[in-house]
Amino acid sequence: EMSMASTISETLGVLMSPDNDARRHAESYFMSQQERDPEGVLYALVSIVGDVQQAVCIRSLAGILLRRAVDKTTSQGSSISDATMTQLRQELLRMWTCENNHVILQRLSHVIAQSAANGNWMELIPCVIAHGNSGGSASAIPILNLIEIIAEYCPDDILTHLSSLITFFDSHLSSETLSIQVASARATGACIVYLDDDSARNELKPAIQSILYILGLTLSSGDEVDATGIMEYMVSVAQFQPMFFKGAMDHIVSAMLTVASSSGLEFSTRSIALELMVTLTETAPALARRCSGLIKGLVPLAMSLMLEVEEEEEEWANGVYSEEPPDDNAAVGEEALHRAAAGMGGRTCGPPVVAAVEEYASSSEPTYRRAAVAALSRLAEGCSTFFKKEYLQLALAFLTRVLIDNSPRVQFQSIQAIGRFADLFPEAIPDIGNLYFDTLVAIMGSADTSERVKGHSVSALINMCRTRDDNTDDDTQLLTGPRLDSLLSTLCQCLQNSSIHVQPVCLTLLGCIAQMCGPAFAPYYASFMPGIKEIMLGATAVHMSDLRGKAMECVGLIGEAVSDDVFASDALEVMHILLSAMGECDDDTTFDYILPACARISHALGHRFEPFLPFVMKPLLAGARQQIQFSMEDAGDGETEGEMIHDEETGLESAVISLGAGVRKRVTLNIHAVQQKNQCGRMMYEYANNLKGDLKEYIGDCISATIVMVTDRHSSDVRSSASLALSKLFEAALDSCSRGCLTRDTMQNIMNSCVSTLLGAIKGEVNSVARSCAVESLRDILQACFESGEEMPDGSRVQFVCRPEFDFCCTSVRDMLVRCQESVVRRSEKEQSIKRNEGLDPEDEEAYAAELEEEEDLLSTLVDAMGQLLKLYGEALMPLFDRDIAPNFTPYLSPTHPEALQVVAVCMLDDMIEFGGKDSHKYIPQCLEIFANNLKSMHPVLRQSSAYGIAQAIRFAPDVCASHLQHVIPALVELALGPDASDESNQGITENALFALGIAYTNPSLRNLNWGGVEPSHVASIWIKALPFRADESEAKMASAQLCDVFEAGDQTLLGCNYQNLSEILRVFAEVFTSLKEIPLAHPTTQQRMKCIVQQMHNGLLPNDILHQAFAMLSLEQQEALRTEC
Repeated sequence: EMSMASTISETLGVLMSPDNDARRHAESYFMSQQERDPEGVLYALVSIVGDVQQAVCIRSLAGILLRRAVDKTTSQGSSISDATMTQLRQELLRMWTCENNHVILQRLSHVIAQSAANGNWMELIPCVIAHGNSGGSASAIPILNLIEIIAEYCPDDILTHLSSLITFFDSHLSSETLSIQVASARATGACIVYLDDDSARNELKPAIQSILYILGLTLSSGDEVDATGIMEYMVSVAQFQPMFFKGAMDHIVSAMLTVASSSGLEFSTRSIALELMVTLTETAPALARRCSGLIKGLVPLAMSLMLEVEEEEEEWANGVYSEEPPDDNAAVGEEALHRAAAGMGGRTCGPPVVAAVEEYASSSEPTYRRAAVAALSRLAEGCSTFFKKEYLQLALAFLTRVLIDNSPRVQFQSIQAIGRFADLFPEAIPDIGNLYFDTLVAIMGSADTSERVKGHSVSALINMCRTRDDNTDDDTQLLTGPRLDSLLSTLCQCLQNSSIHVQPVCLTLLGCIAQMCGPAFAPYYASFMPGIKEIMLGATAVHMSDLRGKAMECVGLIGEAVSDDVFASDALEVMHILLSAMGECDDDTTFDYILPACARISHALGHRFEPFLPFVMKPLLAGARQQIQFSMEDAGDGETEGEMIHDEETGLESAVISLGAGVRKRVTLNIHAVQQKNQCGRMMYEYANNLKGDLKEYIGDCISATIVMVTDRHSSDVRSSASLALSKLFEAALDSCSRGCLTRDTMQNIMNSCVSTLLGAIKGEVNSVARSCAVESLRDILQACFESGEEMPDGSRVQFVCRPEFDFCCTSVRDMLVRCQESVVRRSEKEQSIKRNEGLDPEDEEAYAAELEEEEDLLSTLVDAMGQLLKLYGEALMPLFDRDIAPNFTPYLSPTHPEALQVVAVCMLDDMIEFGGKDSHKYIPQCLEIFANNLKSMHPVLRQSSAYGIAQAIRFAPDVCASHLQHVIPALVELALGPDASDESNQGITENALFALGIAYTNPSLRNLNWGGVEPSHVASIWIKALPFRADESEAKMASAQLCDVFEAGDQTLLGCNYQNLSEILRVFAEVFTSLKEIPLAHPTTQQRMKCIVQQMHNGLLPNDILHQAFAMLSLEQQEALRTEC
């Protein structure tokens, strides 16, 4: 044994050597010895740890390795006997009682705690307490420190012996020796944090007062390290078990305010106290609101911190521009306000923050005025909905004043707020633009403006000009006429005269302007493109890499925005510049700028981009296929949990994490490779979306690489982007197949691989965003399978290019049902968690509704995916529906369930009625009653989906519906003619109701039935006036065909008395023809029928005077459309 200890001791010395080769050899030797003789190595390490003649560093390393060896022995099993382990534990305790070095004592404590993990040493805690009771005050601190460590490794043992521990803690919390009090406070805090049982944890609640008292004494004595340790436990409790503090909030907040406000303490200590209060506002907002001292103290504290800026005014004004936020005490104060507002809401935080803003804004000191603007901006970020309603107009008026402040720093902060408001309140951009646009342009163009202020004015303009999904005509009006001329002229000057720090954001602004203007940017194209190409060619120095990258990004944005004809003359040259740069630049530039720019250009060039594909696809596929370096190893006991280490050269990031039960690991990951793979997923999406079948021979490689990324185990971001890309690549493959480049057998194999991969990814996914992306991609692929079929005039499709085999389809449905059940459980757990939070504010309910919406959207998409399978197989799937689907969803039709779950059930039954054939008819009577009641719901999607279900029931089962029309028709008419029916937000609801009415009206067998007092002629009038439908392309096409059906049948009710509806019929035809370039509102066959009808009218089908009169009621555009098409 002594020989083994000597050998291992020498090995440990080599393990600490700076020689990499020697260290690797020693590590290999140690591991081989451990495998060959685990018991011998164990005793050798024990011997080294206890040998006071050894260097402390060797003993410490032996302690670390000993804990790992014990962990392996107890958790994985070994050949070491129970008797040997008992003997080892006795020796460890003996060594622990005799050790005087605090480092070694800490190592031994971790070894002992590790040995007790998983209930392996139940008598340890009683033994330790007995030793403490008999050993006097001298042994109290090491015993309490040991219990603190045991709490992390053995929470179940703590629970078992809690009563004895509480007595032990209490006796030492009241000790006359401060160091003993501190050790007891820390041990108590550890037990509170690691106990899982709420009721057991509450038994420790009486200790809070003592802990706070000890905290104050500790700080008074200057021991900030131990004080921080105590507060860190309290922060953990606030984060995970905030209700533990119920009844003690006033005392806790008072103590934390005192600590955080003490300027004599280290800022890190003050920050921990602030963190505790802010965390409580997030995790227990109702509890925090009831503590009046919290918000009253937190706001002034945060505001005072916001005065603690590092640079003086003049020094700051002369600094260079950077988009990176400052890292100083002021930023901590701003973040605290933001998080508190997000947690407790604007109703609570708004008044004190606004009062503080008014006070600070009136100061003659610029630091105070800057803080006022920053506070207002942070309040808006934290509670944007409430802020918009209560404070936005007030804030805009305030910013108008401070935007022209004589302090550059205040100006900068005001511009920051304007830019954030444009992001937070996109619907207010027209108002924001009218107030500040011209001033910001003037600031950008002024030679006297500080570089930082100038750069930030450009950034704010970017936020106003950035294209969004919800851009309105009012937004684009910001960039018209003289204002656009002025902006571009000033921007051109800024690009020429500003520093290299400001020029990159100028290029970003230029790209945003081009995107918002679209083809209208063409007149300005020639003024900017030569300069941008010059930057791309000339800015090759290392310090110009960002400028060159932004030029590449900008050229792609402009090329995508203007028409092909405008960009064509430069496209080839630009592509050659980009591809040449790809060989010169590093990977960051290639993936961040060159490949995205090429993707935008591919959108502009279409099939003409094909010659460049080999150059683009090579790095893209290589990036997607690269391996991500990852490792996880035991962390050293002295390593700080959560601290991130980043290696700029290798891209590796490393951090220590806790896995519970004392298990701490150092995780190392190549973040650089993760970011590249994530970008590859995004680029796959863009290239597939832009080029579709023009990707040609690269489609297969792209799909193969993307399938692997869908299940990447290192990053949820990679999985998310890859999932979304996969559906776009599948659509590109279908397009290629339609051109004859891929066979149907190949498409079937691609579809099988994609669907199988996504189903597997969804099953094991723990990240909510990645899970939603995978489900969305699965739904889109199945929908693409359905849409690959030939469309019939009635909206049905036949002869699908590919679809899952029937047996696989059934298996897939069962898998998706399990995922639906899991989602319902997660939603229910979230809902229960919300309800446990006492005293919810309306703002809380809005925030929690958003949390629930995540699961509701997932459920909806899963149901839609199963609906696509119903579309593909129709009535053949009904036995599966009856056996598996219906029992899972029909219970949610009840109004006792949340409306979101009712919506999911209704949508599932809508698809069943539409595609399930006659076997679905047995469900219709019950559904019609429920759907009709839902038409009066306040939930818009429930009304819309129910109206759609009624339409499909009447369409496919008119006989079954006949006896229900007396209730259904009046409800549909009421919905279609409601006071808000014409609102844009209700378009889908109204059109679904009108679609259902149109189906009933155009079925002659239903005309003579009881419609509850509603005349068919009335239905005909409101139906035809609403045509053509626009919200749903499928409904629009069917309704257009139905209009032709009834006209060709000579239906006089349709024409109306004295042909009064004729002009409406012609209007519908004209609008169908004029919409063909945007969205087809009629099937080609129906369009041809419309043309024939109009031609028949001219050929004598109707009296000329009637026809001329009807034509005269049309607009000139509508008349021209009819003349051109007919």
